Amino acid sequence: MLEILELMEAARNCVAETAGIESSDKVVIWTDNSGKVDPQVIVALSAAVQERGAKAIVIYDDPPAFRLGGEISPVVEAAFERADIVFQVLQLENAASVDNPSVFRCLFEYKAAFLAVICPTVELMQSDWAKYPPKLARAILRSAASQVKEADFLLRDENGTHLTGRLKAWPIDKIDSPKSKLPPGFWGFFPLGTIALHPESPLNGTVVFETMEGFSGYLSEPVRLTVEDHWVTKVEGGPEAKWLQDIMSKYENANYFCELAWGIHPKASLSAGLEERAQDTILYRRAGVFHCAVGLWPGVGVPCKFHWDGGGIRPTLYIGDQLVIDKGRLTVLDSPDLIEIAKEFGNPNDLLSEAL
Repeated sequence: MLEILELMEAARNCVAETAGIESSDKVVIWTDNSGKVDPQVIVALSAAVQERGAKAIVIYDDPPAFRLGGEISPVVEAAFERADIVFQVLQLENAASVDNPSVFRCLFEYKAAFLAVICPTVELMQSDWAKYPPKLARAILRSAASQVKEADFLLRDENGTHLTGRLKAWPIDKIDSPKSKLPPGFWGFFPLGTIALHPESPLNGTVVFETMEGFSGYLSEPVRLTVEDHWVTKVEGGPEAKWLQDIMSKYENANYFCELAWGIHPKASLSAGLEERAQDTILYRRAGVFHCAVGLWPGVGVPCKFHWDGGGIRPTLYIGDQLVIDKGRLTVLDSPDLIEIAKEFGNPNDLLSEAL
């Protein structure tokens, strides 16, 4: 019981402060049988839902590998159809269900909002990342989103990344207050963590992955992608590059360069993220880390049943003439406005510094 109580701060951040659960809501907690989700996390989330006057139904599932195009089961989809909010608490390797066509379709056909809870262990639910003040996390997201203009961008790093293209402005008006209810058709992560965009053409250059989904730690040899007019025309590197090229060859349009994204959360741990094969969870939420992807971008680009991410730790990113990331440091974390908000919760130097 004591351990459950220690998880409640993060559970309330998720259920009340992020999802905005109300007493009339029909809540589904969708989890798996992988053994990588701690049952105490499910209990804590259920208790936080009950505190809001609502009730949660827990569904245990053996879902497909979403990145590889598998279909959700009819039983699970039937639960989605009746839900107002779905808390997805799956093993981290399968967290990005939005990159799956069958899940993405549900966002349009049903009224449910989806929140992927990417702290499925007791350790992660007790972390500074999950317990971070929601008001401050949302303020960082708004500040980072305000830097995204309709303008050209340049992404580069010391590994040889040099990518140019164009971005559309981020819809800042859709980032509501921390206590607002998630709208129908929403899909997002808890804890908050990224600016993720579909880059516009002309999109050209080189992107070097030093980390990649499916592999823990740094790659044995960086994977170098050549991008020409939105398409990856060459994949170079060691065994990981060969693995990526082989699996891309199995899917139509898998070499479409679909995503540019960067982390915004200072307390997503670098060391914990590198330990995971699921690089698209903790590591790619970390402030200043970039990642890109090939294959499906939901609703934009070309049809594909495949989505795969890779990225780097210390990029520099310009949007127009504005420096957004400076060798891995997210520049908004030094803004006076965020420092003032951080003072409400403690020492700004601690709250706005990156976790090791």
